[in-house]
Amino acid sequence: MAPRSAGATCLLQAGGLAWADENKRHTVLHGAWLADSHELVGRVNASSPVGGSFDLRLLEAIGQRARLDFSLQRMDPADVAAAFASGRLDFALPARRGDGPAEGAQLSHPYGVRNDVLVCNPHLKPLPAEGVAALKEAVARDWRIAVSAGKSYGSDPDALLAEGHDRGHVRWVESNLDLVETLLAGETTCVLAPRLELMVALTQRRPGETFIEHQRIFLSETRLQILFNTATVDAATIASIDRALQELQADGTVAELQRSAVRPTLLAFAVATVWFSWFDIIGTIAFALSGVLIARAEGFSLLGAFVLAALPAVGGGVLRDLLVGREPIGIVASPLPLTLVAATVAAAYVLYALHDRLEAPAHKLVARLFGAGRWPRFLSFHTLLELTDAIGLAAFTVLGVVIAVRAGAEPLWLWGPLCAAISGAGGGILRDILRVGYNNPALRTSFYAEVCVVWGFLLSLAVLYLLTEEDAALLRISILVTVLGALATRLLVVAFKVRSPRF
Repeated sequence: MAPRSAGATCLLQAGGLAWADENKRHTVLHGAWLADSHELVGRVNASSPVGGSFDLRLLEAIGQRARLDFSLQRMDPADVAAAFASGRLDFALPARRGDGPAEGAQLSHPYGVRNDVLVCNPHLKPLPAEGVAALKEAVARDWRIAVSAGKSYGSDPDALLAEGHDRGHVRWVESNLDLVETLLAGETTCVLAPRLELMVALTQRRPGETFIEHQRIFLSETRLQILFNTATVDAATIASIDRALQELQADGTVAELQRSAVRPTLLAFAVATVWFSWFDIIGTIAFALSGVLIARAEGFSLLGAFVLAALPAVGGGVLRDLLVGREPIGIVASPLPLTLVAATVAAAYVLYALHDRLEAPAHKLVARLFGAGRWPRFLSFHTLLELTDAIGLAAFTVLGVVIAVRAGAEPLWLWGPLCAAISGAGGGILRDILRVGYNNPALRTSFYAEVCVVWGFLLSLAVLYLLTEEDAALLRISILVTVLGALATRLLVVAFKVRSPRF
C-alpha cells in the first residue's frame, strides 16, 4: 500500500475511535464515506461516544477483528473514481454493484441491505403486486411519482422511472423532506425513497402518523458493500477484511450494530405524533406547579419560587443530557421549557395575589358549597403536590428512555431506566435537597425514583423487542401504558404509604 501524506483525520483504530495525527500512527487504509449515503442511518460523527453511523461502527469492529486501522473522510460519490486513480483512496462505502470505476476496483462481501419503498396516496386503487411489478403498474397508470434523487434503484426500476420521467409523470427531488411535502400537498400521488431515509424525513415533518394509512409497497433491496481500490490494497488485506466481516455476521455483531444504529430513527418515527409532543409540555408544567405549591406553602420569594419550579421541571433533564453527552442540552436547544416554567410561576403569582384579595369571599363560598370553611380534601396542598409531582414523574420517565435511545446509550436495558430515573426524579430530588438538605424523603423513605426505574426498564424492553420498521403501533401503546402505569403506581404509593426498602 502506498504511503500517505500527513494530516489530521478521523482514525478508526483497533483500540477504538479517535482523532489523531497520522505522523504518530502506522499506515492505515484511507477511505471515503459517501456524502449522499444515509441507507443505514446516521452521519459520520467521530466525536460521538457511540461513533456515529452504522458504517463507521462496523469499520471499527472489522479493524479490531482484522487488526487494521482505518481513516475516514466524507466524499462525494462522483469523486471516487478520480481518488482511486490517483491512489489517494483505498476504499469507499457504502457502495453498490455498478458503483465506482469499471477497472481497478473490487467489492467486499455484502454487509447490509437498503430497502426501497413506494408510498402512495391511500385513496388510490391498491396496486396488485410488490417490487418492480408494482412500480410498472404505477407508471402505466400515469401516477405522479416523486423520487429521491441521486440513487440507483436497480436496472429495471431505473428504466421504468426514466420512462415515466419522459412522459412527465416522474420527478426527482433532492430533499427527502421536500419529497414528503409533495405527497402531503397533493403535488404527487406517490413517493419513492429508501425506507429509513423516508422515516427520517417523516420525523421532521410532524405528525408522522399522517402516513400510517398510506399504501407502502416494497420495491427493491440493494446490497451494500465496501469498494476497494485494488491498486493500493492487496488481495490478502481484502480477504482478511471479508473474513472478519463474515465472522462478525456469523456471531450476530453486525445485526446488533445495525439494530442499534436504526433504533433512534425508528423511535423518532414512532413518537412523531401530536400527543407525544405534549408529554414534555405537560410534564414541565406539572413539575413547575409542584415547585410553586411548595414555594407558596413555605413562604419563598418570587425568585425562590422560580428556582423550586425550575429544578424539577428542567433540572433532571439537564443532568440526564450532561450524562449521555447530548449536544446541545435540551434547555439550550429550545427555550420552551424555561418559558413554560416562567409562565407557570408568573400565572401562579397572579392567581395567588387574587386569592389573597378574595380570600374572605372565597371562604364563604366554600362553606356554602362544602359545608365547611376550608377547601375540600382533593384540593388540599398535599393532594395537589403529589398529583402534579406524579404527572411530571410519569411524563419524564418516558422522555428519559427516548433521550437514552437518541443518544445511543448502550446497553439500553441499563441506560434507559437510569435516564428515566434522572429525568423523572432527579430534578425533584434536587428541589428537596435545596429545601430540607440531607433529610430528603426521596432518598430516605419515599418510593419515588424507583417508580421511574421500574417503568423505564419496562419501556426499554419494549423499545428493544417491539420496535420494528413495519409497525410503530406496539411501541406507541407501550409508551401510553408506561405513562399511565407510572402515574398510577406513584399515586398508589402515596395512597398506601409504600416506603422504599431501608438500607
